[in-house]
Amino acid sequence: MRILLYVRCKVSYEYEQKLLKSDKINHLAWLLTNTNALKMFNKIGQNMWQLRELKFDFLLENFNIKARVEKKPNYTKILEILALKKKKINVEEINIYHPSLEETQGSNQAKIRKYVNKNSNPNREITSEGDGATKSSEEIETSLIEHEYERLPQINKKKKGLRITRKAEDENTKKYVLEDDSLRTTADVGGEELVRGLEFTSIDKVEEKGELAEFVEVLKLLEKRDNIKKVNIIIGKLPEGKRGKKFARLSDGVTRRKYAIGQVTMMDGGECSLIDVERENRALSMLILKADGKVNWNNIYSKLLIGLVDVSGKWSNEIIKSIEMKEIMVYRKKHINKSIDGIEKQLYKSLI
Repeated sequence: MRILLYVRCKVSYEYEQKLLKSDKINHLAWLLTNTNALKMFNKIGQNMWQLRELKFDFLLENFNIKARVEKKPNYTKILEILALKKKKINVEEINIYHPSLEETQGSNQAKIRKYVNKNSNPNREITSEGDGATKSSEEIETSLIEHEYERLPQINKKKKGLRITRKAEDENTKKYVLEDDSLRTTADVGGEELVRGLEFTSIDKVEEKGELAEFVEVLKLLEKRDNIKKVNIIIGKLPEGKRGKKFARLSDGVTRRKYAIGQVTMMDGGECSLIDVERENRALSMLILKADGKVNWNNIYSKLLIGLVDVSGKWSNEIIKSIEMKEIMVYRKKHINKSIDGIEKQLYKSLI
């Protein structure tokens, strides 16, 4: 006789619908069906709430991980967990009950109300000036950590309740007009596709050491040109990306590789951007971007930098072509052994 072990999860609307994906359910089932893992989870919450400390006992007896480590003479330091392997879910079947899991039935009855978007333009411009989404999500980003299970249970999403959908309209259907300026904030687009924290500062307030110091000095010279209105700069750390994490760090495997973006505004209103990255003797060109009209630069920077990491240290030709289709000119400038004055003159010719 075969004994079927299963877990029954009944959750309310407070449990977000996006968390009903199989990978989230599997992780929840692993947590609920492993006593020690659940004790650790509860202890973390208890200590954070009562003691304001991230403190807990490590109770997992059998665990298998893939990690990036730093070896020391007397110990090995785990810098990043890349994969959790051989996770065991101690049930064979999971039944999920959620208010969103409803049977849908069509109806010939007329709609009670209809919402009409005043702006019919399907294109959305991304802006970084808005406050972003007003609804928060408790979903934890796990795409950068691989989860492997010994055996996956069967997941049954049980539909309960009935939702009536009405497609017809009549004279009693009330219409509501919605205003829409076609703008979407970077927060609405999603953190996985954007580099966070892109905040520029005036070039005259920046001092940099190391490989990007030359780039900073060149930008300071450019700002002195008569037909250049202002130059702003941002220096940050490359994103981890999804496939090319190795390039996100310097050759020591620990230090995050830095990038610098110079944003040049001309007196006639034109905008140019210069992007440079710590190379460590790699043959990686500086990028120059020019545009006559208004451009959502933050989105462009994010695509280029994430693409650079994902292609393991090369500018993505595919992304550059997609940028050029938006009437943005893209030039690659090789790093040549010249004086700072010589580099500035060469770049200035490309900007005008």
